[in-house]
Amino acid sequence: MKKFILPLLVLAMTTFVISLTSCKSSSPAAAATPVPTCTILGESADVNTNGWAAGYMAGNTITASSTIVARSIWAKMPGTANYFALAIYSDASGLPGTLMVHTDITADNGGWIKVSIPPTTLTAGNNYWLLAVGETGGVTDNTSATGSVAQYYFYGWNNILSSGFPTDISGAAWTAWVSSKNMLYVSTCE
Repeated sequence: MKKFILPLLVLAMTTFVISLTSCKSSSPAAAATPVPTCTILGESADVNTNGWAAGYMAGNTITASSTIVARSIWAKMPGTANYFALAIYSDASGLPGTLMVHTDITADNGGWIKVSIPPTTLTAGNNYWLLAVGETGGVTDNTSATGSVAQYYFYGWNNILSSGFPTDISGAAWTAWVSSKNMLYVSTCE
């Protein structure tokens, strides 16, 4: 009888150990970190196009469909501007008007570049202008944006260095560039 008890005891112990190691922890799963939802306004299509020449401030209008707080401006840069700066202006009868916010001077590393801005409220139903100026070149533009009109005017890099963006450019001599949109957008994410 002892011969049968020892193998049964070993079998019972092995089954008990296997059942303990296969148990799952009953601790709660860690909560998933929510992914922020970003609202963007502007031209975010990723197309390869031309870049503006140096000394031109160029941009296009955006319309806020709902009130948002912009926290960054994105620009698709050609990698040849060396440095650039971006701004948001109010709309003045279809052209850029009063400066709302601008970025610091930023290095142009080519491609899409995000530049943080202080939180800036864009109100639903209002038009705004996203503008860019570069040291030796400018923001790229989508020249196949049918029905779109970008605006530009000469504003040298030295003006940015010495005076920054003008606070009001509603009287500037803007020129329309039909079927063109500059690769600029604002985002509610930093």
